[in-house]
Amino acid sequence: MTDIYEKIISSIENGKSGVLITVTEKDGFGPGKIGSKMFVASSMQRTGSIGGGPLEMLVLKDCKEVLENKQCAAKTYTLDSEKERLDSQTVDMLCGGTVKLFFEYIGPKAEIFLFGIGNVGREILVSLSRLDYSVCVFEERSDVQVPEVKLSCKIIKDYIAAIKEYKFPKKGIYIICTYSHEKDYEVLRELLMKKTDAFYIGMLASEKKAGMIVSKIKKENPDVDLSVLYSPIGLDIGGQTPSEIAVSVTAQIQAAMYGKQAPGLSRKWSS
Repeated sequence: MTDIYEKIISSIENGKSGVLITVTEKDGFGPGKIGSKMFVASSMQRTGSIGGGPLEMLVLKDCKEVLENKQCAAKTYTLDSEKERLDSQTVDMLCGGTVKLFFEYIGPKAEIFLFGIGNVGREILVSLSRLDYSVCVFEERSDVQVPEVKLSCKIIKDYIAAIKEYKFPKKGIYIICTYSHEKDYEVLRELLMKKTDAFYIGMLASEKKAGMIVSKIKKENPDVDLSVLYSPIGLDIGGQTPSEIAVSVTAQIQAAMYGKQAPGLSRKWSS
């Protein structure tokens, strides 16, 4: 049991996610016992056991859903391939019993990908580091100093090459604040072309710059989906300094995460 909690602590410290599965109820014959636990890392590596065999194979599939949704869940399994119940999943076993499992999501509430560590990017990173987010930094300038905060990853490489190679999760959050207008355009275009199924894409820009970049992208791809693009990025709360902009950006992401309507600086680009 100690190994499980050590794995959980290591996962949290490294900004990774996982699922803790606990047997909460058991009726009839079957493997495992009430209170048995298993931790499944995002890599699908298992620590502990809830009974092994076909049950755990099915549980691993359900863990992927929990990791994707970032929400806890309770599920019932019938341990008999000849029995079917509407309120449970049937496992290819002959034990005959049923077992109820609780899936506890453990990890950051969202994964954020920050492109550019200039004056504003640096302050955004520091602001986000105080909250429950997993942050990965992309920067192509090797001489840029990255603040010493907890990161899920740091990629120092050409932006476009990095985007092409990286396997982004669904519903990620993207912040674009590179060192030039042209780089901002290239990063936004590449992310949209990759169809990352983003939850939020924010780009640091004036309304004029945002309009020019969006017009260029729409000309190249008239059917592009810009419904999750926020540019100019941030809430309309005032302030011009990098630290003030960072507060505005962090607040907008928080509002989006919790489904709150807040006065933003961006216009709707999807129409």
